[in-house]
Amino acid sequence: MSLCVTDITGLPGRPKTPMGVRKMLKRLGVPVRQVGKRFEFELADLPKDLQNEWRRLTCEEHHLDPGEYDDAAHVALERAPVSVRERAHDNALKLMFVAKMEAAGATWPEIAKEGKAKFGRFPSSRNTVKGWKDKTDGVAPANWAPALAPAWKGGERDEPTPEAWASLINRMNLSGKNGTGFPLKHAHKQVAKEAAAKGWDWPKYHTILRRWNDMDPIARLVAEVGEERATALLTLRLPQTAEGMAAMDMVDGDGREFKVRVRWPDGTVGCPWVVAFADRRTRKTVGWAVGKSENSDVTEAAIVHMCETHGRPQRVGFDNGSAFNSRRIAGGLTPAYRTKQTRNPDWAVPGVLKIIGAELHNKGVGAKTSNLQENVWSHLRHVDNDPRFHGAQRPGPNDPTPPKGEPVPLEVFEAVLAEAIHDLNTATDNRVKGLKKGESRAQAFERLLQGNSKRVLTPFMRRRLAMTWKIKTVRADGRIAFDGGLFGDHTTQRELLRHVGKEVLIGFNPRDFDAPAMVCHWEDETRRGSLFLEELPPVTPTRHGSTEGRRAAATEKQRVRQLVRKFRAAHPEADVAKLREAAMDAIGSADAIRRPEAGVVELHTDSGFKAAEPGEGAAEVSYLTEERLRNFIEATERQLASR
Repeated sequence: MSLCVTDITGLPGRPKTPMGVRKMLKRLGVPVRQVGKRFEFELADLPKDLQNEWRRLTCEEHHLDPGEYDDAAHVALERAPVSVRERAHDNALKLMFVAKMEAAGATWPEIAKEGKAKFGRFPSSRNTVKGWKDKTDGVAPANWAPALAPAWKGGERDEPTPEAWASLINRMNLSGKNGTGFPLKHAHKQVAKEAAAKGWDWPKYHTILRRWNDMDPIARLVAEVGEERATALLTLRLPQTAEGMAAMDMVDGDGREFKVRVRWPDGTVGCPWVVAFADRRTRKTVGWAVGKSENSDVTEAAIVHMCETHGRPQRVGFDNGSAFNSRRIAGGLTPAYRTKQTRNPDWAVPGVLKIIGAELHNKGVGAKTSNLQENVWSHLRHVDNDPRFHGAQRPGPNDPTPPKGEPVPLEVFEAVLAEAIHDLNTATDNRVKGLKKGESRAQAFERLLQGNSKRVLTPFMRRRLAMTWKIKTVRADGRIAFDGGLFGDHTTQRELLRHVGKEVLIGFNPRDFDAPAMVCHWEDETRRGSLFLEELPPVTPTRHGSTEGRRAAATEKQRVRQLVRKFRAAHPEADVAKLREAAMDAIGSADAIRRPEAGVVELHTDSGFKAAEPGEGAAEVSYLTEERLRNFIEATERQLASR
């Protein structure tokens, strides 16, 4: 039964105003709905003591003694369906109204007229009211509602055959999950045809719908939207907030293609891709770069621009794009996506993020959450249609064909984009969460950056970012050769000789081959990627037969001889004599080496080899007979003749 806020206003011990009653209902957790200018709620949602107070007041208004409240009767009424409870309370109010009117001496026509004006629906027959009086005869007015409840007993549902129900569940599980899905009503019709052919019991749709709603809600959700979507809907994600974060604690990066045709410096025409980064705390755009595609080079340029203008961030967030999780950007780290490439041997080569000391935080499509930079792109999408790009827009599949025009120079696009980003960062009419009223993103960034030391990009980091890294083997002379170049001199030879024959990671500047290289450990997995030689000078070749080359060769030979002489033994003859003497002393008389007697051993072929005397040699000796010797001589002569 629905009541209005004014119906309980002024109850003993309750607020005296409708606003106070609304606050009380909110505090009690009672749902309140607005119907026009009225605020209504259900009587059953009120606490029991408040319900009893309202019933007592209603009885007093109708000049009735409420009597004793029957808890058991009202508990039984609360178990009935909502429609039954509303009908019972409505009938009780109407019967109280009839009792009040009869006490005032009104006739039935007058009672019916006033009842329709007050309640809308009112019994047109006096017999209905007489039936109500019979049901409440001897019942206290406080308990009239349970007594006048319709006789609801419920009914037995028609149960489907288990095979038919299993067929319905199977059809819902196998149905497509795109768009609006597969309605249960269509599945019911299909099973009805199958049930008619196989003789199954299959109730009407409203019965199946009630049984469907009585299923386990998780099983029903999986059948309706699929396992993947159900997993996303049922996951209880913890709410995250940027409160307490400082500026540059974390930035989010993403790329976007602008639908503007620009002319590149090399003369080609295409739509530019922009990779940008936004500070997580203030949503200020802190770095960006323009390129022909979303690749690792543009991403690196945007990161360097961010570090040079706003400092190095603690963490960098990306989606699952290949440019952001490539070896050049995320090398040496562990991305959440595209992990197959991390099994390559060269994945440990430090990428841009590892060089600047930033952590990688991935947020991909499966997370079902938006990247912060994508929100910033939504504020910059108007750049596509800027009037300064008139005639240079590239239409989309559903866009009208723009007027023909020439592509704009790249410098014009960069200037317009820089202006749009500056306007967004300095705008004060935004609703960014965490910003003060009237504060721009740039002002909030400076405020939250105060007191925190700016993590600048050091010269050493700049050197490493400009390098290309390769795995090479150290030569025997302590130098490294690759791509026609040679690195290493006498200042680095001693250190590299410790790694002769081993693979090392060498970095060089592809734009300046005369710049020194860097060398890092590689074969030792515990030290892989760590630097052990900061500067490895390149070797400058000389012309064949030049005086400069001869002088350099002579100087190098003299240097090596002097270096080797330092480790020459001081008295080698004396040391050798001592070693020989020690060797003779170590051999005893029993271990003396036996030498043969002087002379030549003569082979007597006439009598052959004789067996050794017992105890002096082998037990069996083969004799060389005259026949064997003759055969040997003949075989030798045949071989000589064949030649």
